[in-house]
Amino acid sequence: MGIYCDLQKAFNTVNHSILLSKIYNYGIRSTVFNWFKNYSTNRKQYVAIDNVSSTIFNINYGVPG
Repeated sequence: MGIYCDLQKAFNTVNHSILLSKIYNYGIRSTVFNWFKNYSTNRKQYVAIDNVSSTIFNINYGVPG
């Protein structure tokens, strides 16, 4: 038996720090909390086309593609 969750919509619309705070307050801690924290913090994104790269931005909303 397993539980599968599609969290794409949640990560695309909610600030990561708010989401982490909410799940911690709902009692999700330890390994599961650390998984969410590691997945959503220190994310960066940039675009590279023909050896030209944009500035690297921190991602506070959504997930990198």
